[in-house]
Amino acid sequence: MHQPRYTVALTAADVGERVMIRHALDVVEDGHSLSDVVGDLLSWDSGTLRIGTRSGVVAVAEAALVAGRRVPPSRLRRALDASVPEVQRMSALSWQALETERLGGWRLRAGAGFTGRANSVLPLGDPGLPLDLAIAHVERWYGDRGLRPRFQLPQPDSAALSTALGERGWEVVDSAEVLVGDVAQALELAGESPRDLAPVTITDAPSPGWLAGYHYRGGQLPAAGYTILTHHREPGFASVVEGGRVVAIARGAVDAGWLGVTAVEVAEPYRRRGLGRHVMIGLLRWGQTLGARHAHLQVAVDNQGGKGLYARIGFAFHHRYDYRIPQ
Repeated sequence: MHQPRYTVALTAADVGERVMIRHALDVVEDGHSLSDVVGDLLSWDSGTLRIGTRSGVVAVAEAALVAGRRVPPSRLRRALDASVPEVQRMSALSWQALETERLGGWRLRAGAGFTGRANSVLPLGDPGLPLDLAIAHVERWYGDRGLRPRFQLPQPDSAALSTALGERGWEVVDSAEVLVGDVAQALELAGESPRDLAPVTITDAPSPGWLAGYHYRGGQLPAAGYTILTHHREPGFASVVEGGRVVAIARGAVDAGWLGVTAVEVAEPYRRRGLGRHVMIGLLRWGQTLGARHAHLQVAVDNQGGKGLYARIGFAFHHRYDYRIPQ
C-alpha cells in the first residue's frame, strides 16, 4: 500500500503564525495513531510546541511531529504584525509618565522615579542631534530632576543605539518581553472562570485593598505610585475580593483599540486556583467593551509562571526591550 508522504514545513521562526500540524499519539498495532491540530503557534520552546485552538491550548512534543504547515493568518497575526514603535507607543499611552519631552524621535519621560517605563528615554526615531550631544542632553535632563538617566531600548529596532551606549559604558540592568494578543481570541481560549470564584470588579481608581495587593518588584508602593497608576483618562482597576480581602488584581487602559495590561498579581496564599486567569478574563471583557481588539503586556524574561498563563490564553512574543544606565 502506498504510504502518504508527510513534510514538517515549520520551524520555531513560525511562532505567531496560524498552522496545521499532524502529530503521533499512542502506538497502535500497525504503527502510530495520528491527530491534527489547527491554531496559532504560540511558542516552540524546549522541544514542545504550544498551539492555541478554539478549544484551548494544545501542547505537542516536537519529536511527535509528523507534518506541519502554515495556513491563512489568524486574528493574532494582526497584533503580531504591528510594528515595534506602534506597540511601544501604545505602551507609553497606557502607562504614562508625569512629564514628557521630545528630542527628535526620542521621548524623555520622568515620573518621580517610579517604574522604568515612566522614567526612561524611549527612542522611536532619530534624536535630531549628533549622538554624543543627544546623550549629554539626556544626562542633563534627568540630572535636573534628580533621576539617574535610563534608556528603554526595544529590540531589534534599537540594536545600534544599544551597542553605541554599551561602548560608552552604559550597562544593561533589566530586560522584559512584550507579548501581544487578540482580545476576542484570548477570551475564547480562557473559557469560563470557575463558579466558586468571586466576581471580578473593575473601578476607575484603585481601592486601598487593591493598592495593598500591588507589589512593584516585590516592594511597597512609593509616594508617586498612585499618581502614575491613575495617570490615564480611563484606567480600569480589576479586583477579586474573598473574605473581605483583595486576593487578585490587574490594571488596564485602552488606547486606539489596544488594551494595555499591567499589575497582574495574586496574593501568595491564593495562588494556583486560577485567579490569575480569572482576573485577566474580567479585564479583557472590560477592555472589549471599550473597543479594544488587541492587547499588550510586559513580562520579566525570567517570569515563567506569568509567561505560561499568558500563553494559555493566546498571547505571543512580540519583542524584547532592555534598560541601560550609565555605570
